[in-house]
Amino acid sequence: MSWRQIFAIAFTDIKRMLRRRDTILWLIIMPLPYTYFFGVAFHSSPKEKPKVVVVAPQPDDASRRLVATLSKANYEVTRMSTWSSQKPLPKRGFRVDLPPALGTVLLDGTSARIDVWSRSGDLDATKLKVNVEQAVLSLRAELLAHVVRGEAVTAASLAEPLKVVPITVEAADWGKKREVPSGFKQAIPGNMVMFVLMSVLVTGAIRLLGDREAGHLQRMLASPISERSIVLSQFISLALLGICEALYFLLLGRVVFGQSIGEHPVAVIGVLILMVAAAAGVGIVLGATLKTAKQAGAVGIFGTLVLAALGGCWWPMEILPAGMKTLALALPTGQTMHALVRLTVWGDPPSTLSGYLAYMVLFAIASGVIAVKVLRKRLA
Repeated sequence: MSWRQIFAIAFTDIKRMLRRRDTILWLIIMPLPYTYFFGVAFHSSPKEKPKVVVVAPQPDDASRRLVATLSKANYEVTRMSTWSSQKPLPKRGFRVDLPPALGTVLLDGTSARIDVWSRSGDLDATKLKVNVEQAVLSLRAELLAHVVRGEAVTAASLAEPLKVVPITVEAADWGKKREVPSGFKQAIPGNMVMFVLMSVLVTGAIRLLGDREAGHLQRMLASPISERSIVLSQFISLALLGICEALYFLLLGRVVFGQSIGEHPVAVIGVLILMVAAAAGVGIVLGATLKTAKQAGAVGIFGTLVLAALGGCWWPMEILPAGMKTLALALPTGQTMHALVRLTVWGDPPSTLSGYLAYMVLFAIASGVIAVKVLRKRLA
């Protein structure tokens, strides 16, 4: 077996595939719009603060404290003394009508009403109503505390928060929060896995099937090249095509979309090599068993799309139901996506990927053994 002959055949196959227009279209041109579309479509934009207009006739310290409380609750608050009935209602946001001189109402203990206006069916209106009620209850509690202390209770008492001995509440961290990948953090690895798989299962299988139909493999057997070398060269050519596509995606993500591959670039490339090795065997089986190039294209594209959809390439695996997530992790695409997200998004060390390593090595060995048997049978 001559490694020089093996790599010569493999590089020749790569050159022939890259000369095809459909290869250039699907593996070089189409990844850019696909990645852009998925990155923009599933981008999670920061949520805007809900806008609240507080109408406070005869504003006093109590109404100003309520406005400050709503501002701390992440509302964008605008305060005014009157609301004109001729003013058009806002399409988004809320209006809160306070009684005149809210502080006096609280001191006298008289009955009053606060109206929270919103559009019909707005679920955030209930949340705003709860925040307003909490603000009023806090003011009442402070007034009661002044009474219990025997202090004079005036409208000025509501100007500042009650000074009490603090009870400290501390938050303890029980683990790092796992970010759900969105935007290009999801689109780049997802489309990379899909297009790498497509390059091997579709382009590689069609090329191998074309060589079978044209008799190239049989003619190679007539030359001083062993059957083992021919089989190995087919593996290497498909693997090189997949690796080239993966490296192209890494460059595309960095240069065009500004996405880093994380702190462990060697581990990321290792994950992609394992995926390509596992897919190469499947690509050879397709190219050696199907009868026409149309069949290879149809089966390869259908298989790629199904594996991409179920394996979390189109949407984050973290939002899937438990049963679908288990199914995704049973597939090589799901395992690869999970490993890439852990490395590039969560920043996990490569040592945590032992399960992925075992899965993909076993899958690559199984697909490789089947591919060798099927291709040798065809050559015979």
